[in-house]
Amino acid sequence: MSSNGNFIDPFEETIIRHPQLSLRAHIIPLGLNVTRLIFDDPVESFEHDVIIGPESPQDHWRFGRKFLGPVVGRYANRLPVGKHKFDHDQQTIDIEEYSAFSKSGVSLHGGPEEENRQLGQIPRNGFLVPQVGPFDRLVWQPLSSDQSQLFGPESASTAKGSSAIFGLLSKGVAPGGQQKGYPGDIRIEVRLAIVPGKEGNESISTSTTTPANLGKSAGTFHMEYRAKLVDGECTATPINLTHHWAFNVSTSDAKARSQDKGTIENHTFRLIPPPMFDEQRKPQLYAIGTCEKWIPTGTLLETENTPHDWSNEGKEGLGKTIIHKGGHEGYDQFYTWGAPEKKIVEKLNQSEYEKALHAQPRMILHAPSSQVTLTVRTNQTGVQVYTANSQPPHPAVAEESGGAKKKLHSNPGEEGLGNHQRSGIALEFSHPHGTFLHEKHQQFAQDDTVLRKGEQYRNWVELEVFKRV
Repeated sequence: MSSNGNFIDPFEETIIRHPQLSLRAHIIPLGLNVTRLIFDDPVESFEHDVIIGPESPQDHWRFGRKFLGPVVGRYANRLPVGKHKFDHDQQTIDIEEYSAFSKSGVSLHGGPEEENRQLGQIPRNGFLVPQVGPFDRLVWQPLSSDQSQLFGPESASTAKGSSAIFGLLSKGVAPGGQQKGYPGDIRIEVRLAIVPGKEGNESISTSTTTPANLGKSAGTFHMEYRAKLVDGECTATPINLTHHWAFNVSTSDAKARSQDKGTIENHTFRLIPPPMFDEQRKPQLYAIGTCEKWIPTGTLLETENTPHDWSNEGKEGLGKTIIHKGGHEGYDQFYTWGAPEKKIVEKLNQSEYEKALHAQPRMILHAPSSQVTLTVRTNQTGVQVYTANSQPPHPAVAEESGGAKKKLHSNPGEEGLGNHQRSGIALEFSHPHGTFLHEKHQQFAQDDTVLRKGEQYRNWVELEVFKRV
């Protein structure tokens, strides 16, 4: 497979950059992995890469499904296996088992891939080839703005080289639940772009905290997912996409890495529920209830005055320390803030609601040691927070941890070691997992995560990176 020939190289990095910004993103077609998110330190002569993962792009395939940067689909996180009704009991799905942690009865991150599957040759011609399997193991095809069917002229309006579109044609099973798998064929397109961030310095302020000056913005990485059902007999299918990327905003800085021991334990973290535009419903953060297999039960758990209260403003509004006294030694939990009722959004009008979502971040991740901050804005209604608890302890063997970690994240003498326990925090923005199976989640998210014929799936997330100087 050669990048110079007629076929796509699954490991060839596309670099997205803006001529006036320091921030740039590296993407590979395999799994639409975001392999690097880099910016130049505004004071010292080194680069920061805020995403952890292997140095070699090939390791994303070589060492199996380690989920260090890929898109996850068709449905993010954990679902119960077997036959289930959805879409007001009009449709049936038979969900296949796949668990990375040996818990039977679980379907994780889009289900299993075919045994002994090899990477096939995908033509570089803009025509999407039907592919079968979980999205992190498929080859996404680069598309020009003219070849895109789901993005309009606005996709070509950014500076040259500062955006890219990738597409996938996911082959499903016939509807009715007679075969295992997700019903229907869907076309998915993802647009990725580097765009200017806030003018000057951004401050995070609330009514009860001193505003925190985040510093100089390196730029914003914007990613938008769109999808539609392809013509066929299927009229509805579940979909809930996310990126399973993990962040560490201090480990590129040698002094900060030494101070933090290469972990995110000393990072501060905050989740900010959005306004509800409803006097009867205050913004509030919940955790979703799960069974012993971590499958969602359809319940919502209050987080106030618990170790899961990430809405705690903390010092300067930057949140609380991730691993702290009275907390847990690690987290793997979905948190949700929901959405206003659709009638409220309609009264407000969609553009004003989107403007409100862009005006305030949903998440802040900050490293006191490096003074680097990551903020996230999104129209999604929650996030899975995972502190890499299952990675091997330091020193991690590369073969057991997804490959040798990046040179930029390594100390002298650590060549060949992998990303170890709590070396990053995975932040997977989506609607609550299992939403299409639980009415309470549907009401809270104001979305049932079911894509119907004639509809378009559309969700977005954007990350902005700051450095105090």
